[in-house]
Amino acid sequence: MHSPQSLPHRLQQDLLAFPVSARLRTQSAPHLFMLSGLSESTPVLNLHLFLARLAHALAQVDSCGQVVVCGPLSGTLEQYCQQHELTSLQDQLDLRGVLEWGKSQEQAQYLWCCELDALPLPDIVERAMEIFVANPKAGLVVPMEKYSNGTIRAGYASLERDTGLAGAPADHPAYGYRRTVEATSSQLVIIKMIALSQLDISEMSAYHTPQYQLTELIWQLKDQQYEAIYDAAVCYEHDQAFPELTALALDSCYFYKRWHPTFISAPQPTVLVIDATLPMYDEDSGSLRIYTLLKVWVSLGYRITFFPDNLDGQFKYRHALEALGIEVFYGKYSLADAMALRQFDFAFICRMENGHRYIPFVRFLSPQTVIFYDTVDIHYIREQRQAEIENNPKLAASAQATKRKELSNCLLADRVITVTVDDAHHLQEELPHLDYLVIPNIHQQHPLPETGFEQRDGLVFIGNYNHHPNDDAVYYFVEKVLPKVHARLPDVCLYLIGSYMKDKMKALASDTIKVVGWVDEVEPEFAKRRVFVSYLRYGAGMKGKLGQALSLGLPVVSTSIGAEGMGLVGEEMALIADNPDDFADAVCRLYSDSVLWEKLSRQGREYIEQHFGETAVREKLRALLV
Repeated sequence: MHSPQSLPHRLQQDLLAFPVSARLRTQSAPHLFMLSGLSESTPVLNLHLFLARLAHALAQVDSCGQVVVCGPLSGTLEQYCQQHELTSLQDQLDLRGVLEWGKSQEQAQYLWCCELDALPLPDIVERAMEIFVANPKAGLVVPMEKYSNGTIRAGYASLERDTGLAGAPADHPAYGYRRTVEATSSQLVIIKMIALSQLDISEMSAYHTPQYQLTELIWQLKDQQYEAIYDAAVCYEHDQAFPELTALALDSCYFYKRWHPTFISAPQPTVLVIDATLPMYDEDSGSLRIYTLLKVWVSLGYRITFFPDNLDGQFKYRHALEALGIEVFYGKYSLADAMALRQFDFAFICRMENGHRYIPFVRFLSPQTVIFYDTVDIHYIREQRQAEIENNPKLAASAQATKRKELSNCLLADRVITVTVDDAHHLQEELPHLDYLVIPNIHQQHPLPETGFEQRDGLVFIGNYNHHPNDDAVYYFVEKVLPKVHARLPDVCLYLIGSYMKDKMKALASDTIKVVGWVDEVEPEFAKRRVFVSYLRYGAGMKGKLGQALSLGLPVVSTSIGAEGMGLVGEEMALIADNPDDFADAVCRLYSDSVLWEKLSRQGREYIEQHFGETAVREKLRALLV
């Protein structure tokens, strides 16, 4: 890798000709960058390129900053700062000096302590702000510091464990997730200015090394109920070797003497969670359920490791877990890697195929781990029902094979989790002494819908169309029920929303069938529609699509199979019908009766909040992992 000053002189001059962005010349800006590590021998081009990186990072969030350049600058560097309206200080400030100078700039919201050699990645401002917004207690953000070859130079540390980051691969799951930290040696940190007001900055003069100055800062922030947050998604590159720091031992003794009475060493209980994929919480109810379970467990103090069977590491869904503080093994990092890293107190293994594959594996490698098997739904019941409807002997035989696997999982696990009581009763017909716990789908509480009966029109259905019961529900409704509805309400449209829609379904599009497909936000779509229809003829478990509609105040017409496991009372929380004529009558009645519509909208929403809200499930989770 070539340093900027090794480039041909003409190219250096061309680079210097690019102006410093106006985003970095704002005196009253939310971001204050205190840039140190400069000397009289520092090439101007190094500073120029660093500022270009900062400007690019600020442009990603449409923000601006003030830059203060610190160090014994050469005449050329001083002239450069004057030319580009940058504040310069002819002093090489340590952390104490940076904090004292920064505190005087009352207009800034965030103080960035930067070394010139620490090159920020383009999204560093965006990622840092995401952390401060997500965690109001965050007073300090610690990035991952990595070499340009993809290995870790430094990052977080804790005082008694989790050491040895240097030289490890930067993409290793053990170092990728967000966490509260106790120490760091980072050359770039971001501090919330309001958190500095009550700190004793002068105490940092007792230390000789930047590592322990930062660690002192972290512990003073802790004393003021602020947290230091590490996140590998906030990242910068630094290729300079570590200097010899002979004063570390002296600083260590002083720090331990000062802070040892406040050390807390209680270990976090560990949970290994295995599912088919990363939780795609905006695509299906099963994913939303496991994502919410993970979020609640983290809030209860558990240390979670997540393993997707398909090894997917898609950033959107992986980072959603890592931002909660969950370690995610993916890509080239297998379940064996996760289990070699630490012992797990509990394992939570989801779905039939994963249970069949991994319960014996986990039991063999870690006999002391308590294993929970989460059925998600009872697969063999769904397959049996489909086989009966389709009169399919081959599918009926497959259902029996699935049944053997599913019952085997139940016998091998320490405890079985079902989504509904009905699912548990199906299993108890085969295993009467089964120890189970019901953890249903979990639905977020939403504000009251702004649109009422008169502002809405149309029928709507949503689903993942890779799931056969959803495909069948649409085709049967369109063929057997919708014509009966149109005989009475000829202008009513059916809107089809969801993922993995096949060409055959897209071909249903017409004047009265609108094929919407995938949408980023379901709530606005549901707020336009008057009735949710769910003509599910087979399936098992709790149907998240019904809970989602009800939680948003959208009244539902469903079959008994669709409403199974939710405890819905017909005419009170929803309308339930099981043949095409009755279903069409229910749709038309609900579509035309504003009084009935308002009643079901209100009572359905209240029922979901009471029985399937996050608060209702939290205590079950607390009792589960003990």
